[in-house]
Amino acid sequence: RYGTEDVGLASALVSAVLLLHTLARLGLDVGLIRFLPNETDKPGMINASFTIVSLVSAVLALIFILGVRVWAEPLARIRDNSAYALLFVLFTVVVALVELLRQGVFVAYRKTQSSLAIEVMAGLRLPLLFAFLSVGAFGIFVSWGLAGGAALVVGMLLVVMIQRNYRPALRIRWKVVGSMVRFSLGNYVAETFRELPGFILPLVVIRVFTAEMGAYFYIAWTIASVIMMISYATSSSLLAEGSLEPDKFRSNAMRAVKFMLLLLVP
Repeated sequence: RYGTEDVGLASALVSAVLLLHTLARLGLDVGLIRFLPNETDKPGMINASFTIVSLVSAVLALIFILGVRVWAEPLARIRDNSAYALLFVLFTVVVALVELLRQGVFVAYRKTQSSLAIEVMAGLRLPLLFAFLSVGAFGIFVSWGLAGGAALVVGMLLVVMIQRNYRPALRIRWKVVGSMVRFSLGNYVAETFRELPGFILPLVVIRVFTAEMGAYFYIAWTIASVIMMISYATSSSLLAEGSLEPDKFRSNAMRAVKFMLLLLVP
């Protein structure tokens, strides 16, 4: 239903948001997996992480918009149109928080079925695509972002169900967050380099070549990403188990390696 150019531009917009949310997480998703299980003030740690990631992702989104003509000229409409600019900032914050829930909070609580629940909710993007056909590339982007917003709402409700005394609030506990960041810094750098190609290359392709080329590249990369997610997800689970039962880390590590090989080799 959408033209190839629309798919290419939308893919670049999505990639830009994912790039910024990767930078904005600051490794706090990994920090939550490591420290949340043994934290006495779990609501405070969660809110501190949410607050920092929200602020950093919003600032990064604004910087991207201001310099969009330099690094992604074909996406200049997000600077020329205030509504698109606002949505870009909002969706960047939303996606960063959803990932913090999915890859941090729920893994730390060993409630990965909740991660599945918000992924199913994010699937609303598919029927929404038909509702925004007239907007072109931004129809795809808005469908994706609105579904992310729905996933965030459901995710927050699930956190309240898991942690009964949790209430969302803007709050920062610098001492606790500092410990999390120090622990996660190496993981944050490694994770950033791991994800950079997938998020930067779509922007490079539409900048150097055409939006149509960006569409074809993005589809191929997305298919490959499904396979690459296996090792990442398994490693996150291993970290969660190791945080709860350090004495079983060696045996769990061997099980994780076998599981990854079993899925990846075929």
